[in-house]
Formats: sequence, C-alpha cells, structure tokens
Amino acid sequence: MDIRGLESAAGERVVGLLDPDADIPAERPIARWARLLGPPRAEAVRSRRLARIGGIASIVALVAYLVWRIGFTLPSGGGNRSIAWVLVSFEALPLAGLVLQSVTLWNIDSEAPGPLDALPQGLRVVLLIPTYNEPLEVIAPTIAAGCDLQPVHETWVLDDGDRPWVAEMCEAYGARYVCRPVHDHAKAGKHELRARPAGC
Repeated sequence: MDIRGLESAAGERVVGLLDPDADIPAERPIARWARLLGPPRAEAVRSRRLARIGGIASIVALVAYLVWRIGFTLPSGGGNRSIAWVLVSFEALPLAGLVLQSVTLWNIDSEAPGPLDALPQGLRVVLLIPTYNEPLEVIAPTIAAGCDLQPVHETWVLDDGDRPWVAEMCEAYGARYVCRPVHDHAKAGKHELRARPAGC
C-alpha cells in the first residue's frame, strides 16, 4: 500500500492534508500541517485569576470542613471514635491533591526556549513513537510531524501491531520502522528494541 492508497482509509480530513495539488513537499505530505497550529499562547489573565481563586477556595472549604468534622462531630470515645478517625483521614486525602494541583498549575506559562538549529557536538537525538492499533488518522500526522521536528534527528516508529502499511508509511516519511517478534508488556516492551536493528 502506498501513501495514495492510505488516503481512502483516512477519511476526508486526512485526504485533504494529503492532497497532491497542495503546496506541500511530496515526501512529507502531512508534516507542514503541524506548523499551522503555532506555539501555545499565554494563559489569559482572567482565566488564571479564576483558576487561582477556585483552587484557593477549594482548599479553604475543605480545611473548614475538616475543622468542623474533627471539632464537632467525632464521638467522645470508644471504638466509634477510632472508626470516625479512619473516616476523617479518608475525607482529608483530597486536601493533598488540591494543594499539589494548585501549586503545580499556579503559573503554567513559561518562556519557550530558543530555537535549536544544530545539536551540540557529540549528541544524538532519537524520537521514539510507540504504537499498537492506532488508526491512520492518528498515527500518520504523528509520524509526519515527528519526522519534521528540528534539529536533525532520527524518528523510530515502534509498532507492536506488525502492520505492513505502517512500515511503508515510515519509509515514505523517512522514519525508521521497528517491530518485535514477541509482543509482551504492551507498549512499554517496545522500548526494549530501541538499541536493536530495525525490522521484525
């Protein structure tokens, strides 16, 4: 199966991306599509403020509830009090998650690093794309965009589905196709092949 044969299986959206009349290099018909997305935009000030207020309000509300729960609802003694403390500890578990989430997402904006036109001396970059049964409309843009990344690198597609059409697509895009004879440990197992020769 060639790239033209893949068009009919992909649906209209991918067919448009693979249009032979489009002003796109033939060897990478989808890779330029990724550039239309542009870099991520900064989060709006209003959105950031509302998210922070929501996070703080959630933490304060849960802490207030736990104070009320411990101070006014626990049994005075006996086995019931022990069971009540176990229940309170489970009710308090979300507090750690809320605090961690608020701290982690407090400021998601960061300055993008400058473009890297060439690798430092002695370094080599290999992009690994594990796949199993993803459809064409998912895997084709992923492989094409991976091959188009800069600086110069190798793109390896680790296929646990042993699909000949994926191997042909990798050849068309310039990616290296790797499969393995034994399919254990799901996708994680394919990373064991990263230092082995390409092919099944």
